[in-house]
Amino acid sequence: PGYMVYDGRWKLMFGRTADMPSLDGLYDLESDPLEIDNLIGRNPKRFEYKTQAERLKSMLVDWMAKVEDPNLKSIKLRPVA
Repeated sequence: PGYMVYDGRWKLMFGRTADMPSLDGLYDLESDPLEIDNLIGRNPKRFEYKTQAERLKSMLVDWMAKVEDPNLKSIKLRPVA
């Protein structure tokens, strides 16, 4: 289990804990609607997408704070893969 945030074009999937980085994924749904190409994780070009991933993570953290999610602190501290 993990979290997902979507802004209309970009989708970030983020593992619930640090030992779940295999769940981390960033997808550009405009060019990859089937979510085949994970732009972070093991992608050699992952650093080109770090800004998008961090922006979406910030949206996720804001929502988690609003709903008082118990995993907020651990998610805030986790780097984007």
